[in-house]
Amino acid sequence: MADYEYANKFCKRCNRYLGNYMTGDYYKLIRLKYCDDCRPVVQSEQKRFSKKNLHKARKPLCAALLERAMITEEENKLLRAKNKILEAEVERLYG
Repeated sequence: MADYEYANKFCKRCNRYLGNYMTGDYYKLIRLKYCDDCRPVVQSEQKRFSKKNLHKARKPLCAALLERAMITEEENKLLRAKNKILEAEVERLYG
């Protein structure tokens, strides 16, 4: 029988033995990276890292959108004032 020591699979975090994909369940072991104890910890770390990066990426976008909303609000105020003046002039001419 051949020596399949090169096919041993270990957890990337704690180095626990997961199995040998040449003698065991190949399709299960080729996708495993972490043992059952380490998997939830790694997933929470990755999730926290992803949220942090997403927040960093969205922060400048939110600031730009807020600035644009403020400019639009000021424009709307000016247009409303201009509209009132024009309404008063129409009322004066035709009213």
